[in-house]
Amino acid sequence: ALGSRWRLMADAGWYQSRRDNAHAMYEQSVLSPERLDSLRIVHLERSFGAHLLIFLRKYTILAADIPSAGAELKRRLSRAGVETAADITDKNLSSASFLRSGVADDLLNWRERLEAQYWESSYHGLNAAQQAELTRQYSAEQEVIRDGLMQAEQDLTGLSQEILKEQQYIQQRLNELEARFQLVAPEVVACRKAVGESNLG
Repeated sequence: ALGSRWRLMADAGWYQSRRDNAHAMYEQSVLSPERLDSLRIVHLERSFGAHLLIFLRKYTILAADIPSAGAELKRRLSRAGVETAADITDKNLSSASFLRSGVADDLLNWRERLEAQYWESSYHGLNAAQQAELTRQYSAEQEVIRDGLMQAEQDLTGLSQEILKEQQYIQQRLNELEARFQLVAPEVVACRKAVGESNLG
């Protein structure tokens, strides 16, 4: 069992992978304020996502201020179903085969600017229950991170201990073989000498 485990884990890549995973978990635990803030943003986007779409639908593609998109291109987009800023998604734009990649980027940037305008002009707060839920979720993630770090340490420590035991066992076997050799060595020499003398006779 140890042999198969060793073949799996002896590769330096295994150690590097475990080290990278542990390092990533450590970074997550250190950057706790940023992680909590990101959870808050995700929650806000879920809570106000429908309101955001209503806001984006007020801006039609025909009236969009995008220099790289002329009037004819805007009409083609509108006929293809991209009628408002809310319709500007990677999926919708990729289906518009007539659209150049540079123009697609400009359209996405236009939508992003409108989204930023929405978030800046609206108040999006969290009540006590929502804040408590985010804190609970964050604490649960931190617990998973701590467990992961402990498991990584246990894996490496456990394997090192098993390897040490295997090395000690091998050394013990070598010592036994050496002792046996020392016991039979005189007999081997005597046999060789007797064989040599008989051949001379």
